[in-house]
Amino acid sequence: MNRLSSLDGFRGIAITLVLGSHLTRTEGFPDRLQAYWGYIFDGGLGVRVFFVLSGFLITHLLVREEIQFGSVSLGHFYIRRTLRILPVYIAFLTTLALLSTLTSVSISVGGWISSITFTKNFWSSQWIDGHLWSLAVEEQFYLLWPCAFYLLKERGRLVFAMLLILLSPFFRVWFYLHYRELYYYSFFTNMDALMIGSSA
Repeated sequence: MNRLSSLDGFRGIAITLVLGSHLTRTEGFPDRLQAYWGYIFDGGLGVRVFFVLSGFLITHLLVREEIQFGSVSLGHFYIRRTLRILPVYIAFLTTLALLSTLTSVSISVGGWISSITFTKNFWSSQWIDGHLWSLAVEEQFYLLWPCAFYLLKERGRLVFAMLLILLSPFFRVWFYLHYRELYYYSFFTNMDALMIGSSA
C-alpha cells in the first residue's frame, strides 16, 4: 500500500547509474574507458534521483495520513522508519564488524561512531562504509521535514521547501570554498533534491 510501483523505473535507472559509476573503482577496470565512463554512468545524478524520489514518497505518505486521519503522528512516522531501516542497517553493521574481526578490513573508532549516529556524510568516511553518507542525509531529512510538515500548514510547507531549495546552492558555494570535503556529501548541499521531491 505504501509503494508506488510506477516509480520503479526511476529507481532502476538510479541504481544503474550508481552501480555503473562504482565499477571504475574495481580492480581491472579498463583504463581506456575511464575517460568517458562517467558521462554514461553519473553516480551523483543517480543519488540525486533517489533523493527526489525519497522526498516525494515521504511527503506522499504524510499527506495521505493527514487526509485519512486529519493530522499526522510523528511518533508513528518514526516507528515506521525505524522498523523499515534499522533491521537491515544493523545486519549490515554486524557484517562489517565480522569482516573487521576476521579479515584485514579495518574501520576506525570514528567510522563506527559516524555510522551509528548517521553522521557519515560529515566525517570519518572510508571506502568500505562511505556509501552510508546518503543514508545519513536521508535520516537528517527525516528529522527535519516531517516536523516542519507537522507544524506548518500547506502554504507554510511550500514556503519552507522553497527556502531550502534556494539556500542549497549557496551552501554548495560556501562548502566548495571553505570545506571542500563536505561539498558533495553534506545534507545542506543535497537538501534541494529532497525538497524538490517533497514539493512536487
